[in-house]
Amino acid sequence: MKIILSAILLAAVTCAAAPPPRVHHNLERLNLPRLKSVHDDDERLKAQRVPLASLPEEREELEQMMEVERVLSLAKAKARAELARAQA
Repeated sequence: MKIILSAILLAAVTCAAAPPPRVHHNLERLNLPRLKSVHDDDERLKAQRVPLASLPEEREELEQMMEVERVLSLAKAKARAELARAQA
């Protein structure tokens, strides 16, 4: 049973590690009509982009949350150190 499970796990890991097949080979990627098409698509998409306004209230809230997490992390580390000293 363990051997079968190990074989299945090994097969799954091997399949997951394999890169996906390439859609275009190097010569196809460097084909001038394709390069022009990709460039034109890029230019079209750049024209459609809209800059997002900064939301300062969300930024402040995020910074406050990060500060709380930092303080909690420091408190946990301090408590672990004190516990380790007490157990030693």
